[in-house]
Amino acid sequence: MLWFTYSFLFLLRRFRALTLLAALAALAPLVSAAQVKWTLHSVTFADGGTATGSFVYDADSNTYSSVNITTTSGTAFAGAAYTQVTAGTSSTLVVTPPTLNSVFLTFVFSPLTDAGGTADIVALVESQCTSGGCGTSNTLRSVTTSIGTATLVSGQPLSNATNPNGTFSMGTWEFPLSASGGSGTYTWTLTSGSLPPGIALRADVPFFFQSNQQAGLLGVATTTGTYNFTLQLSDGTTNQSQSFSLKVTALNIQDPDELLDAFTGSPYSYSLQALNAANNGVNVSYSLANSSSLPAGLTLSTAGVISGTPTAAGQFNFGILMTDGVDTIFRNFNLNVSAVQISGSQRLPNATQNQPYSQTLAGSGGTGPYTFFQSGGGLPPGLSLNNSGTISGAVNGGAGNYTFQVTVNDS
Repeated sequence: MLWFTYSFLFLLRRFRALTLLAALAALAPLVSAAQVKWTLHSVTFADGGTATGSFVYDADSNTYSSVNITTTSGTAFAGAAYTQVTAGTSSTLVVTPPTLNSVFLTFVFSPLTDAGGTADIVALVESQCTSGGCGTSNTLRSVTTSIGTATLVSGQPLSNATNPNGTFSMGTWEFPLSASGGSGTYTWTLTSGSLPPGIALRADVPFFFQSNQQAGLLGVATTTGTYNFTLQLSDGTTNQSQSFSLKVTALNIQDPDELLDAFTGSPYSYSLQALNAANNGVNVSYSLANSSSLPAGLTLSTAGVISGTPTAAGQFNFGILMTDGVDTIFRNFNLNVSAVQISGSQRLPNATQNQPYSQTLAGSGGTGPYTFFQSGGGLPPGLSLNNSGTISGAVNGGAGNYTFQVTVNDS
């Protein structure tokens, strides 16, 4: 079954709200510092003691942080927290308790990378310096494991996936801050610089943000200019800082996000209109954003005309770039292509108070017969719509314009 909804209006105009929205998008994911949290798994010494805990390794800088490893039973130092890094590479790590710097844990493992996953612990030795100094040491206990017995297991690296640069229009902003990996719980903090006037860093995000978009830059941008600031992303264990440079421009596309509906097999044409373009718009040009596509059968000209004959029904979302030779902005649009429609004009014949009125709507496309029902707005008092599409009765209310929506279903 296919359906389509039309808005009807008595008298001379069709109602369609116009909204100017600065649609913001992360056009290119950015993966920043390669910090991965690694957790010890099934590490058991020959004497039955265990080693548990975790650390964070940054493959970009070859550094360790947030080290917290504890051993149990077997030595006088069991239960001590190894939190201080003495030495480390991608395949070795030496740690010591900060108050017992004569005791060491030395790990040898398969090389760690920023991809996360599982790494084999090849060997682990707990040792203590000899009485002659730390140039030599006595092994307190050790574990040499077969592959797959003692391992390091990581989550995915914490990553900021938000494009830190871009030009956006004045007006409403709903700019998601995206992250991935880490613990899955993300907080964002403004650490330096200033956000554009009217914009705030907020965690009470719109319902349509995805689960990894737990904060956003929200509000109404009121002032043009370039704004530089730094945000810190944290998952509770690992922190990352990202510098942003966002430009606010008066340039916009004045059309609403929801474009006029199209119908399969019927010619379609819609012209986008630039707002506040430089040089009176002589250099305005439009193009599809990367990875965006129009409904099959439609094309976008550089003049901003979406035209053609759609061949498939559905709800379509696509991004469009517009430049005026000075700035380039991005907007998301939605276009509904229906296989069934209500034929004829959406402006119905006028009705006269207290006089009989009858007008029958006709369906086309899809598979008949068609069923009609009122799905929004209000008919003039005294008129009703039946399932066959006939609006009839006698208007017994006040004069004026009446807007209502009718949905048609095919069989």
